[in-house]
Amino acid sequence: MKRDLDLVRAILITAENSDEPIGDDILLSIEPDAKKMAYHLELMQAHGLINVTVKYDGLNKTPYMLKLHSVTWEGYDYLDAIRSARVWDKAKASMLGALGEVSLSLAKETSLMVARQLIQQQLS
Repeated sequence: MKRDLDLVRAILITAENSDEPIGDDILLSIEPDAKKMAYHLELMQAHGLINVTVKYDGLNKTPYMLKLHSVTWEGYDYLDAIRSARVWDKAKASMLGALGEVSLSLAKETSLMVARQLIQQQLS
């Protein structure tokens, strides 16, 4: 399964807007494929962006419980870089046009460069 940085962004934005842990109902409204959602939640947790609980049934490894408990400090740092739709769209277009697939850290750095560029344009 491929990593979907738009889904990562949507998960972080949704988590930031919630005052409590987020369960299956909300998470599956973002991405209805439970296996894809579980995969991304676990990737994000492994990268230190969020704290989650994912439980699978014992038979066919289908997720039956998804719960996003919180966003970490690193997750908020990443979200700060990609939150703006204007910055994200421009950064994503630049990354995909130049490289195709990119790492999470490169997406963050590119978004920060785009944000700096937009700020400099406002100051000029």
